[in-house]
Amino acid sequence: MRKDDLENIVKTLFPNHKYNWQGIGFWQIEASPFLLDQNIHYELSNNRVEFHIESYSSNWKDIRGTLYENWDLLIENNILSDKWWRRNDCSYFLKDTSLSIEEQLKRLRNVLQPIIDKYVENKGLRPKHIDRPAPSNKLFNDINNDLVSLYNRVTLEELFDVPLQIPDYQRIYCWDKRNVEQLFLDVFEAADTYHLGTIIIHKHDEAYDIVDGQQRLVTLTLLMEALQYEYCLPLLKQRFLSEQAKNYIAYNKYLCKQFVSSYNLDPYHIVKNICFDVLVINSENFELAYTFFSNENSRGKSLTDFNLLKAHHLRYIENESQQEHLATRWDNLTSKTDDNETDLEQSLGEHILRLRKWILAEIVTTEKYVVRNEYSASPEIDSVPAYGERFHFNESIIGGVHFFLYSEKMTERFREYANTCEHKTLVKNLNRESHYRYSRLIDSLLFGYYLKFGQQYLAEALYVIEKTVSVHRYTNTRALDYKIMEYVADSRIIMMIERSTSPTFFIAGLRRSEYVQLEDGIRKRYYECTKNMYMQILDRFTIKEILNDLKKVYEL
Repeated sequence: MRKDDLENIVKTLFPNHKYNWQGIGFWQIEASPFLLDQNIHYELSNNRVEFHIESYSSNWKDIRGTLYENWDLLIENNILSDKWWRRNDCSYFLKDTSLSIEEQLKRLRNVLQPIIDKYVENKGLRPKHIDRPAPSNKLFNDINNDLVSLYNRVTLEELFDVPLQIPDYQRIYCWDKRNVEQLFLDVFEAADTYHLGTIIIHKHDEAYDIVDGQQRLVTLTLLMEALQYEYCLPLLKQRFLSEQAKNYIAYNKYLCKQFVSSYNLDPYHIVKNICFDVLVINSENFELAYTFFSNENSRGKSLTDFNLLKAHHLRYIENESQQEHLATRWDNLTSKTDDNETDLEQSLGEHILRLRKWILAEIVTTEKYVVRNEYSASPEIDSVPAYGERFHFNESIIGGVHFFLYSEKMTERFREYANTCEHKTLVKNLNRESHYRYSRLIDSLLFGYYLKFGQQYLAEALYVIEKTVSVHRYTNTRALDYKIMEYVADSRIIMMIERSTSPTFFIAGLRRSEYVQLEDGIRKRYYECTKNMYMQILDRFTIKEILNDLKKVYEL
């Protein structure tokens, strides 16, 4: 019999059961989807269908005993052959094995299944989802052909109305008491809408595999079951074959019951007020889906701007090999080995972002997704092709490959700049007290100069930039971020850099004849820090006019 024909027979006779093909003519079909035990199964071998209870099954004694108690019923009408036991293994099959495979399966099922179902019922193994409505999946009905779709603020109620499942590649359910109790605390203290992080799911075959979020969703399922929530709980259908996972499930069910008995909770309030960001990966390519966010651990976190940019620009690339390649390179740019910012975050997320805003006389706001919005693909006219790849900091962002190359190029230039004496000395001396508010903006402008002219007269550029920005420090009693940002944007320094065709025009244009200073408190300390900075890089200055200015200001 062909594999496809046999599979159709199994699907018809054993809906919702798990089965697997293990070789030519060799099949195994689980006895019950509620036993959670793959070692009790129907098996096809050499055109004979048998029912097996393996000795390493955790239920073999109970089920063998149940069948033994019903033996008279089983051999009624001379259907079953005599039982065959080998140590603790058991095998049952029909007397007439000349019947077709389909007929053998049907007869054996009709004889054994009522007894197995009764055993499952008596053990309380039949889950409550039997009487629950099936998920309608109203939320994701509008998914288009984009590789990735993002849904913000999806409620738990909406997510439970999706046919979720746990794929084989996921690690086992393993939340311990500490994790579960922290989730309980989050739920209990959430008086209103509570954001519980990001869920990543992979759509294929009309189902949705959980790529990231299994631990949270399984635990919330157990909690809602304990609260007697009556609507969709799709993960109740999932099978956990690992003994470790089953132990965690059993213990966490107990914790849920204890929690429910101690607090007055409304399950319908919970499902409507817990929410997530949900990222749906639509590609049938499993490797791409798993590569997409394989380095994410998003429990309790919203997707970052860089997560969103990755998804946004990958959808502009049609070739899946290129998608995988660029996704991997992006992960290398965004991966962290400690709590420090990555070079990508410092270059695109800070310096380049400021330069792009300042060139338009705008400031960087604190609004959500400001980085994502800045680097999203620029709008285009369909009939006019896009040209780019100059890799200028201020160029329009072309969706897809160009963005990833642009990001790598900007990050590469930042790494070069970060190794200059001028940058290192600036950060070393001014990243203290409130001085750092000026230091980071001076650093961005100096990086802008570096992008245009490299290391040519970089020390002199630092001097004239710092001197101009520091006027704000010496003429204001308070260093407020947004005020400093406005001052730098209004100074038009980045525009002067862009307009200059040679360092001489920029340095001469920004050079000041007077230097304002007030020698009191924090402004005095700021003055001393800048003086120390220049003393450390004095040998880097080669323009005598600037060197004379510096010596005059700092009395060197």
